[in-house]
Amino acid sequence: MPEAELPAKPAFEVPRHVAIIMDGNGRWAAARGLPRVEGHRRGVDALRRTIRAAGEIGIEIITIFSFSAENWARPATEVLELMGLLRRFIRNDLAELHKSNVRVRIIGEREGLDPDIARLLTEAEELTRANTGLTLVVAFNYGARQEIARAVRRMAEQVASGALKPADVDMDTIARFLDAPDLPDPDLIIRTSGEQRLSNFLLWQSAYSELVFVPTYWPDFDRAALEAAIVEYQQRERRFGGLVAKPDPDPWSIRTTLPAPTKKLILPRLRAISRCGFCPPRCWRRSPLAPPISAAGPSRFFGAVAAGAVLWEWQKLVSGAVWIVAGFGYAGALLAAPVILRHDAALGFLAIILLFAIVWTTDVLGYFAGRAIGGPKLMPAVSPKKTWSGAIAGAIGAMMVAVLVARLFGAFNSAGIAGIALLLSICSQAGDLLESWIKRQFGAKDASQLIPGHGGVMDRLDGFWAAALIACLIGVSRGGLDGATRGLLVW
Repeated sequence: MPEAELPAKPAFEVPRHVAIIMDGNGRWAAARGLPRVEGHRRGVDALRRTIRAAGEIGIEIITIFSFSAENWARPATEVLELMGLLRRFIRNDLAELHKSNVRVRIIGEREGLDPDIARLLTEAEELTRANTGLTLVVAFNYGARQEIARAVRRMAEQVASGALKPADVDMDTIARFLDAPDLPDPDLIIRTSGEQRLSNFLLWQSAYSELVFVPTYWPDFDRAALEAAIVEYQQRERRFGGLVAKPDPDPWSIRTTLPAPTKKLILPRLRAISRCGFCPPRCWRRSPLAPPISAAGPSRFFGAVAAGAVLWEWQKLVSGAVWIVAGFGYAGALLAAPVILRHDAALGFLAIILLFAIVWTTDVLGYFAGRAIGGPKLMPAVSPKKTWSGAIAGAIGAMMVAVLVARLFGAFNSAGIAGIALLLSICSQAGDLLESWIKRQFGAKDASQLIPGHGGVMDRLDGFWAAALIACLIGVSRGGLDGATRGLLVW
């Protein structure tokens, strides 16, 4: 499937072409004491969910391995049921697919199929031929070795007739004789059920595809599982035989599923962030945590750091320099916040301890509660492991720990502290998700690839910085700069 027709897209975005080996229907049914046919029926429901999600996410082409050439060896009753499911799917869902602007393509051997099956497959292709949305490629009665053999036979016929010279046969020539030569190779191949093999699926086209094997049985596959597989794909470095990953032709592209109008609103504002200057000089001079910098204040300090970072990173991210400046403006504001809270001689230490207690309780309890309880994902495209149950449990635990810590240090208003803890717990989780989102945009595994020296352990502190910034703003709004810590703690 050499590149053709479809417009090029930047590397590391949502994959352009995703292929799925839908495996595990029978085992899903057996695990529940149901007949195998029920697993296949639920698999059709999963297919509907996946097609809908693929279109919403922005995938251009999705190829599904619906029935292999080897599946004819299954029991006759199961084969008959599978053929019946195919008939019902086309008859019941084709109109909806057409309405959704989905184009249906069929690959595989059609010779020898029941006439009504062959007619339905042709009808699906003809009805949707002019559609311009998602392309759904159905691999039916398909085997990759058989596809290559058919291609070689057709090529041999042309050589024998003199239409093709043997010396002209190369990889591109062979690709032109495959079942869908106009489609690009799959960027990502997903196989469900935990099995780790291709099973005679797209062997030629998968030469440089990224493979993701998920333990989920196909009937349980949903949008969250698809997005998690895409997130894993985005962490891969696709070298295509070279020493380094293919460069991104558009460093400014927001590599998410945001619609174009949203990107147009966000990008200009990101580019406009270029300075910090959040923290006033007098705060730095009073704070016991203040670094030895001049009275000119942190505005110049962080400006110098940002400028140095831009020069340091210029060789790697020339056209993305504004991202670096914006990152240091963001980091500068977050670093200034705990300094403002800490400078209060009486309550500064408690404020920092309280912040750490809230953030780490949120993170630790959220992790264990999420694993134990499970449930819907919080933001699967950004952080696939975070769940709503973990987020809620972390927030409740943070409130309890914050009240306990505050009471140990003195008689504070428990209701006020609990309310602040709830807000800061939410901000902590939002900060962690924001940092993860930024890393996703650049395909980075930790933030040290974006901001020098920021990664590893520092990745774990992003929730703290975000919570500290909001805590500082609350304190300053209630007590001013000199009384920010009391404004935060005393209610």
